[in-house]
Amino acid sequence: MKEPDAETATAATGEDEGNPAYTPDPSEELSAQIAIQHWQPEQKTLTITARSPGFAVLRLMDYPAWQVRANQAAVGARPHRNDGLMTIPIQPGATRIEIAYAATVDVWWGRGLTAASLLLLLAIAVARKPGLQE
Repeated sequence: MKEPDAETATAATGEDEGNPAYTPDPSEELSAQIAIQHWQPEQKTLTITARSPGFAVLRLMDYPAWQVRANQAAVGARPHRNDGLMTIPIQPGATRIEIAYAATVDVWWGRGLTAASLLLLLAIAVARKPGLQE
């Protein structure tokens, strides 16, 4: 795509406005070859070969936990679309894109609190062991 926010879906008359139908706009598309090497829930790898620079818009919601690398360099500030789809800038030639879902700080805090709670429950269970009370 030429622009990161190109080809956003619009609801046609009588369609569900919450989930409008997608209609491609040929004037916004760039010719490219796409090869998917790995597409799992938390890890994706693909190569896009294009003749000119543009944007790859993936059918993947752009959550903060996604870590994106293009040609082994971290892709930090990516354009954001109103529909929330992931947009990755690509350069002419081959661009190898690696996407991995990583735990965010809030997830690590949750895991830590869960572990601490389990340890506390284990300590309480050991302290209240039957046979120690009179």
